[in-house]
Amino acid sequence: MEAAFWFFLLVGAFFTALIGAWLGSKVHQEGTGFWLGLLLGPIGWIIVLLLPREADPATRPSTSTASHSGSIAATKWSELRTSTDIAELSAFIEAFPGTNEAYEAAKHKQTVASWRAADQEDLSVLREFYHRDDLPWLKLEIWEAIRRAAPKHTEIAAFKTEVEKEEDRQREQEEEKRRVEAEQQRVIAEEEAERRKAREIKDKKNAYLVMWISIGAVVIGGSVYIAYHYQKYQALSPNPLRAELDQKLQACLPLAEQRDELVAQRNAMPLSPERDELASRIEELEYDKLPECMGNVRQLQDDLRETEAETPNNFFDYLVSGSN
Repeated sequence: MEAAFWFFLLVGAFFTALIGAWLGSKVHQEGTGFWLGLLLGPIGWIIVLLLPREADPATRPSTSTASHSGSIAATKWSELRTSTDIAELSAFIEAFPGTNEAYEAAKHKQTVASWRAADQEDLSVLREFYHRDDLPWLKLEIWEAIRRAAPKHTEIAAFKTEVEKEEDRQREQEEEKRRVEAEQQRVIAEEEAERRKAREIKDKKNAYLVMWISIGAVVIGGSVYIAYHYQKYQALSPNPLRAELDQKLQACLPLAEQRDELVAQRNAMPLSPERDELASRIEELEYDKLPECMGNVRQLQDDLRETEAETPNNFFDYLVSGSN
């Protein structure tokens, strides 16, 4: 019985530890989950589920995916989108006729042709093309034209200076915008870190609270269980039998002492009616009362031996045997 108890106890502890480790893997706390499952069983599982969880990186859709990413034309067009080579654009249009990308390429080609056919030393032409928001891919070529024409024309030189100042302002604004955004991101990150830290502290406190409550419940429950069964162990039949046996022995001793005293008195007396009366009393004690008393003692001794053979040797054996 004892070997079977320990075997099932170890097997059960092993499986509760494995389940605790599996639950711990859900919150990236495998080791903690294993030991809590091993030591506390199902209560440990509850504690594991209350442990702080490590946040998994969020999955976000990519913002750099080209439109019609599954299309060959879209892939090729993503490489030519900023091209100003008319030959490359024409070849693309011929290779992918009828597609949205071919239509975009035709517009690019037409814009490039219109720009190159225009008078690139005309201030109005330069202003028009430079300030168009849909031509960022052509800005470099337009800027080169402005630089070439500036030494020849005072108005274009002034426009070049204006553009440079505007570019500087835009660059400063973009840098300021990036700085503000970076500061905002830093503040947001710090606030999120503080909130995460507060959540982790709260989760840990809750986990410790549950753990100590669980341990307290186990200790109190175990104490009550042990106290209850210890009282039952103390009330087992060998103990009352031992007390009864002691009482019987104490009752027989005066009878034996009385018999010995009467025998001594009889031996000291001459033959007489009084001596015969003492002899009768001695016979009553020796053949009636004492045998009856000692018979009860021997019966109790036999009962005690049988009960002790069926009763655990100590309280621990009593608990392991099933607390019957």
